[in-house]
Amino acid sequence: MTMDYATYRDALVHASSDLDASECHGVLCGLLCAAERFSEARWIEEVFASSDSAGSVTEHCASTLRAARQETQRQLDGAECEFALLLPDDRAPLSERGEALANWCRGFLYGLALGGLEEPMSSSEEVREVLGDLSEFTRMDVTEIEAENDAMESDYAEIVEYVRVGVMLVYMELRARFEAPSANDRLH
Repeated sequence: MTMDYATYRDALVHASSDLDASECHGVLCGLLCAAERFSEARWIEEVFASSDSAGSVTEHCASTLRAARQETQRQLDGAECEFALLLPDDRAPLSERGEALANWCRGFLYGLALGGLEEPMSSSEEVREVLGDLSEFTRMDVTEIEAENDAMESDYAEIVEYVRVGVMLVYMELRARFEAPSANDRLH
């Protein structure tokens, strides 16, 4: 099963969520990385925090979100490196894709904080660098992207790949922390 940006975008719009599909997926990925025990209810609560939609509308959207969560978890845990950011496809204007990427990064950083990552400074140098870069990507000025050309497309693709690989690095490092036995767990 692959995630479809338009499906998730439409579900979130229909449910009157303030989050767009990319930002929502970023929050999910941040929570999956940072939370020792992922709370699907907490994530869905964040998605609908400002929504005033009826229960059946939000339940339909929540069902769609649960499918995204399962697929994302499978991708992150998979050995095939098939993790993908939920972004508009290549037919969308580059400015729209750039804005979605900035929103994805913003959501990811928010999800890390929501998941309890309080001290990124205790992370490896590589993870700190990735998090710093993602913070910079949230400030991309996509309004200046007027003409789509091969160089800009290439730059965008490189940034997406960097974010994708960086998130997998963050995930692996933080998961290893949670899975490592603590000093209290050791038998004496």
